[in-house]
Amino acid sequence: MKIKLFALMSALMILFAGCADRDAAAPITDVQTLSAEESIKTEESTETKETPYIPEGTDFGGYDFRIIARGIGKWACQDMYTENLTGSVLNDAIYDRNVYCEDALKYSISQTLIPDDSKLYNTIVNTVQSGSDDYDLVWVNSVNIAKLAMKGMLADMNSISTLDLSHSWWDQRAVESLMINNRVYYTTGDISTISKNAVYVIAFNKKLLSEYNLPDVYSLVNEGEWTIDNMGNIAAQISSDIDGDGVITEKDLFGFMTYNCDNIGFLLSSGGSIAVISGSEITTKYNNDNTVSMLMKLTTMRQSESTYFFTSDDVANTVFTEGRVLFVFRTLINLNFYRDMETDYGILPTPKLNEEQDRYYCGEHAYGLSLIGIPVTAGNLERTGTILEVMSSKSQELVTPAFYEQTLKGKFFRDEDSGAMLDIIFNSRVYDFGYFNNWGGIPEKLQTYSSQNKSEFSSLFESVDEQVNNSIEIAVEAFSNLD
Repeated sequence: MKIKLFALMSALMILFAGCADRDAAAPITDVQTLSAEESIKTEESTETKETPYIPEGTDFGGYDFRIIARGIGKWACQDMYTENLTGSVLNDAIYDRNVYCEDALKYSISQTLIPDDSKLYNTIVNTVQSGSDDYDLVWVNSVNIAKLAMKGMLADMNSISTLDLSHSWWDQRAVESLMINNRVYYTTGDISTISKNAVYVIAFNKKLLSEYNLPDVYSLVNEGEWTIDNMGNIAAQISSDIDGDGVITEKDLFGFMTYNCDNIGFLLSSGGSIAVISGSEITTKYNNDNTVSMLMKLTTMRQSESTYFFTSDDVANTVFTEGRVLFVFRTLINLNFYRDMETDYGILPTPKLNEEQDRYYCGEHAYGLSLIGIPVTAGNLERTGTILEVMSSKSQELVTPAFYEQTLKGKFFRDEDSGAMLDIIFNSRVYDFGYFNNWGGIPEKLQTYSSQNKSEFSSLFESVDEQVNNSIEIAVEAFSNLD
């Protein structure tokens, strides 16, 4: 199967270059949207531009739009607010977006960062339970925001008249995957870069690929042949006890490097999920021939002498930047540590199970991913909807292109192919409702299996079936009872 992709990166660069001339405040009432599938086009396709409808004379009178958000290390919220221009392409795009939106709608943004997930969650719970209108928007990791929704603490974004989640600046994969009973309690889109940074990817060392005369992995991806078997066969060609101590350690040379999130990442890569929503129903997709086969193949790879299992970011960063591993399984944000690496490297989607698989699937790291929601106690939801629409549309014009600019030019990658790979990865993101809800404790159990190289996956899945099904029943009833 040959895949011919419309280069989203190129289109974004055009938008980035011309954004100063765009009159984003001009209202249009007849908006055409692109579906997730339509975002991958042939080179002859054209892109439909959108602008949000802003009623003439909109003036929020200097209202303070209050955001409470995660403030933990590399996963901290850096998308919503910045105080100054710094010369950083991405920071300055966020600043310019906010200045435009605040001037257009006559409001201001304030942000509270909480450097502890439990404290952030409890702060929001206490605020809602007390009936306080303390925050207009919450920015919370996917596991905790799923809990907030289950408790009925988040408003249905799909019912806010001024908020249209079908617009292209909202991630349609997230909207569709997280919608239950036609309601959406949390989502993401161009307003935030974290869903891009939290996606699972494969980084590779171009020098090693060339030195060992190995296949062109970009071509494998484009031909639909980037599979777990092909990845394993290529990785197996590289293994060396560099220091000659007779023991495989972090100081040696490897074909593949991975860590304990690999099982869930590759389960998603096979097209599986812990649970998916369809209307008002929730079904499981974790125990089938494809998921078990993928995990068995991954376990075989992990047991090979050409694979190194790392337990800390520092080790992973050192091994990769020193050019001693061909492939590494990571989230995109971690590639920031490689920006000063002398050796060229590239990026790939996580592999398919086989060539018959319909497409690539790239999972989102549940701990790293944060999503936005609106507390049910927030006042004037129509005002919030208008602000989010304008911020999101302006983010599509300014912030997303800046993210590509910063990612592709000198920060991470150094070739045009990496832009095409990012297009594929971002258009293949998976938002697993069951993963975010941690049903059956499957993510943690898979991490344990990864660390211990265990492979009884069918037995594991069967052992949690009852617990998962009970959790689904509770969730279906909880969501059906929400107003």
